[in-house]
Amino acid sequence: MSYSSTVSVMNEDQRAHLRRRLEQERDRVVGRLARLSRELADIQDALKLLDETPDRYGLDERTGVPIPFDHLERVPWARTVQPHEEATDSLAVDADVLSAYRNERYAG
Repeated sequence: MSYSSTVSVMNEDQRAHLRRRLEQERDRVVGRLARLSRELADIQDALKLLDETPDRYGLDERTGVPIPFDHLERVPWARTVQPHEEATDSLAVDADVLSAYRNERYAG
């Protein structure tokens, strides 16, 4: 018996449920990709700054205060001593993923 001739083992409610789950997973992954894309851009900006104006690398872009080395060791693309308010993602994403991202990115 070929696969295409088999009878569906899911009812309409189950398919609808799985569609919602797939959409949730897609949204979670899209949110994560957006954060990773921003992080990659921040890393590229930090590398450019380090290459082009190394005397400005490691200074808080808002205050000019040096960012502690231990913070830069953990987050070498850090732009500020304290994270920006807008670092909170407006997308509906898994709270654990966002929390882990914040802890990794802005530890210290």
